[in-house]
Amino acid sequence: MYIKRVISYGEGWNIFDIDDYLTTKWLIKSWEFILEAKNVSNYKSQYKFLNNALTLEWFLYPDTYNLNLENFEAKKLIKMQLDTFESKVYVKILSQFWAKDLQKYMILSSILEKEERNSAQKSTVGWILLKRF
Repeated sequence: MYIKRVISYGEGWNIFDIDDYLTTKWLIKSWEFILEAKNVSNYKSQYKFLNNALTLEWFLYPDTYNLNLENFEAKKLIKMQLDTFESKVYVKILSQFWAKDLQKYMILSSILEKEERNSAQKSTVGWILLKRF
């Protein structure tokens, strides 16, 4: 029997938040997602935007995902998240940047997401940070 569950999480969630969410839904054991997400080297050959990445956290796209509960694995969800990041962000927006610049923009985006909660101010704060960077 095929059992499907839809999970959804929003912007600003880190790997600890995702791990906690999946643990409370009884899909994984605690720390399973975190440990898999820290294995960047497992995914670098499949995704060229990860060449200089130190963590997957910035690349795990927040979205709604359909999951098969019969054979759920953290690495399958991570692959879905990376595929979504690749199609929605990297191919459309970030592929034009050099690899070293991509890392800089991902760090900047992460800082901006955590520090500025007012959506109307994000572009102004981002511009200021970019000029200082």
